[in-house]
Amino acid sequence: MTYVDPSIPEQLSREAEELGWMTQFSSETLKASDWGQLKQKLRQQREDNHFITVISTDHELDRRASQDPRIDVLFPEEFDETVAEQASENSVAVGLNFSEVLGESRKARVETISNWRDIIEICERKETDYIITTGAENEYDLRPPEGMKAFINSVGGDGDKAVEKAHQILEKNREKLKGDNA
Repeated sequence: MTYVDPSIPEQLSREAEELGWMTQFSSETLKASDWGQLKQKLRQQREDNHFITVISTDHELDRRASQDPRIDVLFPEEFDETVAEQASENSVAVGLNFSEVLGESRKARVETISNWRDIIEICERKETDYIITTGAENEYDLRPPEGMKAFINSVGGDGDKAVEKAHQILEKNREKLKGDNA
């Protein structure tokens, strides 16, 4: 199986590949303060990238982004059943960023893991896809795919599904981009 993490920056490609991640694809992570700004960024970036991820800043943006099938992965600010249902209906995966667990105080780490358990439970119940990313900003933040799977399994999720879904998204988008350029 090929493992894909859309959050790995280009400067970490060599180290990521040594750990088992594929890095030969284009991705863009979008942040916006409102829906209008995000829509504009989506129009500019969707056609040129295999992956579009969105880091949300508020619940309204979570709700709107979960309704847009141009978004591949949403890292929500506030996750609930409505966002999960909309994400499922629009093939938007929910992202879990492992870097949120690293470097945190013990209390913050426990809160993050507890929140992830809730997110995974809702995703499973609503049949919403979810992925885990390393969120690596440097080589010390990188983790191998097998470690990411094990971590998701330890918090009650399906580690195989959480790591392999990104590759499925990449293949789907490669076909779309190939068709658009034909």
